Amino acid sequence: MIQLAKEMNAEVVLADEEEVREGAEERGFDVREGSGILLVSVREF
Repeated sequence: MIQLAKEMNAEVVLADEEEVREGAEERGFDVREGSGILLVSVREF
């Protein structure tokens, strides 16, 4: 997942797994969990 995000020049990675979140954060990505996406959506609506 992290490699794909790099290839796509993504700024945000969506991940619920702790290991994936930590790895993505270490590589400079903004990481969101499923519940985080819902919160952002509700705030912006």
